[in-house]
Amino acid sequence: MDIKSSPPHLAMAVYGLVEKYAGINPFREEKKKANKIALNIYPQLVEMIRRSSDPLLTALKIAAVGNIIDLGAYDFDIENFDLIEEINKHLAMDFYTHNLVEFQADLETAQTILYIGDNAGEIVFDKALIKLLRSRDKKIIFAVRGKPVINDVTLEDAEQVGIGQYAEVIDSGVPAPGCILFLCSQEFQQLFQHSDLVISKGQGNFEALDNAPRSVYFLFKVKCKVLSTNLSVPQDSMVFIKSNLKS
Repeated sequence: MDIKSSPPHLAMAVYGLVEKYAGINPFREEKKKANKIALNIYPQLVEMIRRSSDPLLTALKIAAVGNIIDLGAYDFDIENFDLIEEINKHLAMDFYTHNLVEFQADLETAQTILYIGDNAGEIVFDKALIKLLRSRDKKIIFAVRGKPVINDVTLEDAEQVGIGQYAEVIDSGVPAPGCILFLCSQEFQQLFQHSDLVISKGQGNFEALDNAPRSVYFLFKVKCKVLSTNLSVPQDSMVFIKSNLKS
């Protein structure tokens, strides 16, 4: 592999070998479990947003908290993890760095939003944010991975959590744990280029898209020391940042 390849591109090769020799997607049952457990608290997420003095900020933080459900970065046992406690802890915190003011301005004029999903389980938290965005008369297109890889979201996961209630769900075609544009379908690439607003969830998508040829809003938790150093933010902090490139 080329050492200049992004981490998701390298991971695609590794997990491809795992699936080839295992003969199965080893994370399928874990994904179903994560979706089911997250769905159990979904009504509470919606209520937190409804009761908030700043519903958009609360919804963004809730979506960011969902990014902890990552089996590629953590040894994560969702059955023995208090998600509500974790959410309340993060709601009391600020994004370490953000472009919230610019996002709110862009959101005012946007009609179509491409939302690039990340992990199973996490997408229930995304659903709460997407519900809020949809209530503001935005058309949402939710993109999933082209094939199973780690615990990343696929069409099967999106259907399980009912995200199609608020968004059009599409398959990006990418077989990697990050949205590597040249591996995506032509349909996705057109949507990526022409959507009014792009929201990218998760560190893997950031690693794949931080130099994309358009502006992107990245929403994730910083999970590794390398990225923490490069972004000058503490590890495990929440960030909501816009890429420097302009549409």
